[in-house]
Formats: sequence, structure tokens, C-alpha cells
Amino acid sequence: MNSFDKDGVGQITDRVIIYIIVMIVFTLIVDLLKIDNHFSNLNADSSIMDSLYLVSMTFTGSGYGGIYAQTALSRFVMVLLSFVKFLLIAEAFGSIIKDDKDTYEGFIKKLFSKDCAESIRDLRNTKTFDNYAGDKLKKLQECFKK
Repeated sequence: MNSFDKDGVGQITDRVIIYIIVMIVFTLIVDLLKIDNHFSNLNADSSIMDSLYLVSMTFTGSGYGGIYAQTALSRFVMVLLSFVKFLLIAEAFGSIIKDDKDTYEGFIKKLFSKDCAESIRDLRNTKTFDNYAGDKLKKLQECFKK
């Protein structure tokens, strides 16, 4: 069973577990890199909480927290963490869209379908807004609800 088959609570639980795993993995990587002074204000004397702090500041997007990458390797790790964060956010938003009609592409297909195009044309050619135009607007709304 994948996360798309689960209910909302199951999907949230899966995402929280993935988030925790990503945080732990990157905290351990940063904790190993701190030994060789790859980060400013983070060295061998710093605690693992300092490493977790850097990872959480980077992951949440709040940015500067007094510790920053100063070597190419540490910058690569931070870019990789940002990329993983982007993938997790994209997956979360992607799971919200369950039907083609909810996507922009689905909207365009509906907009240029024969039925909807005729309804749009009829409404555009109406000079005044009266009951007749109101009926055309209702017909257009029904077209988009299909």
C-alpha cells in the first residue's frame, strides 16, 4: 500500500516519519563534517544539538542561524538538503491533486473542450446581462463542473 492509498492521517504520519529520517541522516552527516571545520561556528567541540540546529534552520528555510557552510563539501551537503526539502514539499503538494480536473492542464482541457468553448463564445457575445445571459453563465458553470 503506497501513501496515495491511505487516508489523510496515514499520509501525514508517513511524511512525519520521512521528515524525521531526513533530519537524522543530515544531522549525522553535518556532525561528521564539523570535526574538520567545514562549518563556521561549528567545530569538534560543538554538540550534536548544534548540528541539528543547522540542519533544521536549513530544512525549514529560515536560513541564517550563526552557523554556515564554509567549504565546498559542506555547501554541497546543504544544497542536497535543500533539494530533498523541495522534493518532500513537491510530493506533499502533488498528493493534494488527486484528479485531472484539479490541475492547470485539466482546466485548460476543459476550457478548450467543444462544450465549454461554445458556452464561452455564447457568453462573450451577450451584450447585456439579463436572464438570458444568466442562463448562459449557468451553462458555462455546469460545463466546468463536469
